[in-house]
Amino acid sequence: RASRPRHAMGLCGSKPDPAPDAEAEPTQEEVKLAMQQARAIDWSLRSRPATYTPVQIMYSKPPVHWLDWWSPRSRLFSACFPFMRCLSGRCVPQRVELIDITDIEVWKEALSRPARTAPETLQGVWLLRDNIAHENLVNFNDADWVGNFSKAGTAGVGTFRKNLWTEWTRDDSCFGWILQAFNAWDQDAHVYATVNLTEGKMRLNEREWVFRVDEDEWWKTHWPGDGEDDITYMYRWLKVVDRHGKPTKHWDEFVRTVEEGLPHTNAATGVVPCWPIPLPAEHIWRNAVTPNRKNILVRTPTPTGEAQGEEGATPML
Repeated sequence: RASRPRHAMGLCGSKPDPAPDAEAEPTQEEVKLAMQQARAIDWSLRSRPATYTPVQIMYSKPPVHWLDWWSPRSRLFSACFPFMRCLSGRCVPQRVELIDITDIEVWKEALSRPARTAPETLQGVWLLRDNIAHENLVNFNDADWVGNFSKAGTAGVGTFRKNLWTEWTRDDSCFGWILQAFNAWDQDAHVYATVNLTEGKMRLNEREWVFRVDEDEWWKTHWPGDGEDDITYMYRWLKVVDRHGKPTKHWDEFVRTVEEGLPHTNAATGVVPCWPIPLPAEHIWRNAVTPNRKNILVRTPTPTGEAQGEEGATPML
């Protein structure tokens, strides 16, 4: 929103603010504008699909599929990871942690702080299940939720804005580090949506909508455009840790998937970069959506304004 100041990035070695969404409470004017934007949407245009169909993991292979760049456990270009860590921390690598995403204690400190504007049902840690980008866990507590939302998050309209840098984990992989570094330096790297919690819908743009299944699950769905019915991309937001830091019904399955590792391998896996050559498309994509246990995380700053370093997280060496 225009009334919110942009944040200076700072030069290498400086400490720019790592929490662009955690400023002041929204003004009455901002709340009014957000509600107007939401009420201007025709919410009847899209409804939740009848079945969950992650089409992106069913068909064609990724570009250069024979080279292991797409696997969440890929060590391709791993010699560059320390440099990417520096970029991901805006030249302060201590900001960037490598965490064990199966350790629920990693989120204890973040969830112990009051959520500024997030409705209760949207608080907690969410898994982006079946998203082929190397992104896994998101904490929406540090986002801007502006509108007349009920405290429980079951009613009201407004807008939602979440930066892509903090409280958003990515795999310790070539692809994951590229995403993390890019989002560290792009001031426009945000997810922005118009929200109708009464109907259980979010609209990012004419192609991308998110639908509530229950308080622990939403479906993010992509279409080619308005009026077109063929789904082009679909994945689930699954709440795995609730706002009190307790595991949800989805936690055990999430941990089991991570611990079991890649479902489709061969004798050359992890030995040579071209090991995926014989894999069919479905096996490649199923591997691509199986998270790495090691994930990259930049935390929202503490109330004093300092970014979190490695203390308090489970280190992954």
